[in-house]
Amino acid sequence: MNFAHLLVELGRVLGFFSNLEEKLKSSLDDVSEELVQLLINCRIEFKKISNWEMADKIRNDLQKIGIQLKDTPDGTVWELI
Repeated sequence: MNFAHLLVELGRVLGFFSNLEEKLKSSLDDVSEELVQLLINCRIEFKKISNWEMADKIRNDLQKIGIQLKDTPDGTVWELI
């Protein structure tokens, strides 16, 4: 066990890092949602200029990691699959 790991474990026992994992997960969830939305926005721009290859690549790559895009009359929405 290295010093950093020991320090974290000691801090956890003493209560210094209470809810740390929940806070990190929440932050990561927010960032993940923003990144998916950024990719959706890029895909929309590619579709506007008829770059179907890139628009399809974004959709297909997101699907590979478990995110399905659905184009609706109100815009593109996504869900985890």
